[in-house]
Amino acid sequence: MKKMIIVALFCLFPVFGWAQTVPTQIEMIDGLDEADPRLGRMEYVEIFGQNLDVDTGTDPEDAWFDSVYVWLDASGAILRASSSVSTDTATIKVTGLSTAGNIVSENFSVTGVTPDTGAVTFWRVNSVENTSSTATTGNIAIYEATADTTTGIPNNSSNIKGYIAAGQEKSHHGFYTVPVDYDAAYIDFIEIQSASTTAECEIWVRPSGGIWKNILSVDTAAGAVTTSGRFYKLDGNTDVLVKIKEVGGDNAQVNVRVGLWLYVK
Repeated sequence: MKKMIIVALFCLFPVFGWAQTVPTQIEMIDGLDEADPRLGRMEYVEIFGQNLDVDTGTDPEDAWFDSVYVWLDASGAILRASSSVSTDTATIKVTGLSTAGNIVSENFSVTGVTPDTGAVTFWRVNSVENTSSTATTGNIAIYEATADTTTGIPNNSSNIKGYIAAGQEKSHHGFYTVPVDYDAAYIDFIEIQSASTTAECEIWVRPSGGIWKNILSVDTAAGAVTTSGRFYKLDGNTDVLVKIKEVGGDNAQVNVRVGLWLYVK
């Protein structure tokens, strides 16, 4: 019996809370049968995205806080972490990929505006999360050690490679790179609208060494719930980016959650 890995995407507006159910149906994926040992090494990851100001009728906007990208130079970089306020004390976990495309992570001890410099070289930053028992009150920034700051967070937002907005405790990048040892299968898209707002959500992918491609676009009328699916195999080192456009209400805030099942090649 062959198996398929289910992926779910949710595009929600602030009126809704996050649906926390993890997909459990597994059926029909080419070349992966029930006895395959790779099924024991599956991993489910979630990509959260947020855009605070999506405008009507514009080109697609990234589902990324402050529209900053998170990928780094090909040579990778040592990172720093700090808060925008002096009172924050927290352990911040950064998870991403090495220059070889393998999963790496590092914990940063954030003490106010004083930067904590790490030792791990990151090629991609996939997520940032506050793992301590204490909530933060400021913005937490992850940035290259050479960025333009000695205290607080960088003035130039292009230097920021990971970000936790105040009060969220988790990054909302709308971006993910598949680790080199894994493949991912994408199949499901679910978009939920508020009563007064419409939008189009898109999934864009870029294979290693390739170009960006829009693999799925879904429109939903105000107040409607639309489901559309497509199987799409994503090789290791493929970048995934969530975009939003054509919001019915100008200057709208949009939140996104994407689920990916990964399996060993």
